[in-house]
Formats: sequence, structure tokens, C-alpha cells
Amino acid sequence: MAECTRYSEKERQRREDHFRMHQRPYTILDPFTWSNEARLAIAAFATCLGGTVYFNAWYKKPWYYGIYMRGASIVAFSAAAYGFGKIKAYNYSTRDAVVEHYAKLHPKDFEQFTDIYGRPHSAVMTPWPPRRAFFWDRTGD
Repeated sequence: MAECTRYSEKERQRREDHFRMHQRPYTILDPFTWSNEARLAIAAFATCLGGTVYFNAWYKKPWYYGIYMRGASIVAFSAAAYGFGKIKAYNYSTRDAVVEHYAKLHPKDFEQFTDIYGRPHSAVMTPWPPRRAFFWDRTGD
């Protein structure tokens, strides 16, 4: 591979860290730094609140119509969304731990992932014969 396409280990680490979560400091005004659980809970809260406002406007009810029950519903759905986000994060972390453990037990299966420059194109692609319909003998003879 040409030397101009290779990059330093420091640059590779910078590129890897760019896509990982929690690499930037948390700020309340930047939703991209929030946890997935918080984003899901806030989205559920906003959706339920918007639905309540829309329902009241559609049926010409005052804004405080059923406020206690609807407030409790909004809080309950937001808490459920936060819980689902926690379960999702737990499942993803468990899956990553299992895959990492399997990769440590069977390093030969993962050799192609340790080479950061990858394989040549000829080693990746398998031979491909195109199926050309106009070359077929359709007479059956």
C-alpha cells in the first residue's frame, strides 16, 4: 500500500475516538452529549405532552382538562422510556462484553479486524461471473 495512505497511531486513535460516545463533556444545551436513556425519556415526555395539548385543542377542552391524570401518565411514560433505555444500554453492553470475550478466546477468527489498513481488494472480493440472459440458449436444443 502506498505510504501516503498510511497514518500514524495517534491519528488512528483520534479517528476511532471521534465516533465513540461520551468523548465530549456533558452540557445541558447539547443533546448529543446526553445519555441515550435521557434522550429517550425526554422524547417520550415531549411526545406525550404534545399529544395532550393536541388532544385538548382538537376537542376544544381547556388546557387544564384532566391535568392530574394526564400529568401522571406523562411522568409514567417518561419513566418507562427511561427504563427501556437502561435495559437497552445493559443489553448492548452485555452483547459487547460477550463478543469481546469470544474474540479473546478465538483470535484467529478476528485477524482481519486487527489489520487497520485492511486487505487488498482482490482478497475481499470473490470471483463474480455475471449472468447474462442474452447468452442463454432458450430453444432447449
